[in-house]
Amino acid sequence: MVIDFHTHIFPDKIAARSIEHLESASGIKAATNGTLDGLLDSMEKNKVDLSVILPVVTKPSQFESVNRFAAEVNEKYKGKLI
Repeated sequence: MVIDFHTHIFPDKIAARSIEHLESASGIKAATNGTLDGLLDSMEKNKVDLSVILPVVTKPSQFESVNRFAAEVNEKYKGKLI
């Protein structure tokens, strides 16, 4: 079993801006576009069985919505995303 224990995804409406901000702050190019679909595609291409999602906010006002999104994803994709 292949487990990716450090992944980040964002709700579609803020994914592009969040990835741009994080790439700029870190100087590192993101491996995906930051969306759920991007992560699922990457998992399939790289034969990853399970990914651990680590919610990240780029501003305090996103805290509640990003955590809610992560919880919904965890519930929907039990056994694949945690």
